[in-house]
Amino acid sequence: MTADQVAADGMVAAGDTDATIELYELGAETTTAPWTDRTPIVTGRPATDGAFRLPAPRFIDGRDRLYSSYVVAIRDDGGVRPLGGPHFADALTASWGAHFPGRRRRLPVMSADGKSEDG
Repeated sequence: MTADQVAADGMVAAGDTDATIELYELGAETTTAPWTDRTPIVTGRPATDGAFRLPAPRFIDGRDRLYSSYVVAIRDDGGVRPLGGPHFADALTASWGAHFPGRRRRLPVMSADGKSEDG
């Protein structure tokens, strides 16, 4: 996951390179509908070695997908099946300083004796 996108990376078996890989967003709630009742947010094809990457916008309608869980599924002639269970983001690669502009502010801090100090 970057500052602008979420992505699922993985590998499928060499025999599955003609299949379509689908990324389903479940949301952060534990009572969401199963992935089988949803539409994939992005689809793609694996490379010839089986590697795939499915990027999607991180923010949608003002909502941050960082907190959602996801299921990656494979669709082929045999139907659609998950490549694993629901998964939350586990790799954040962003330069957060660039996204929080402004100067560093010093806040007053109360010391133990009740006097105000610059923090």
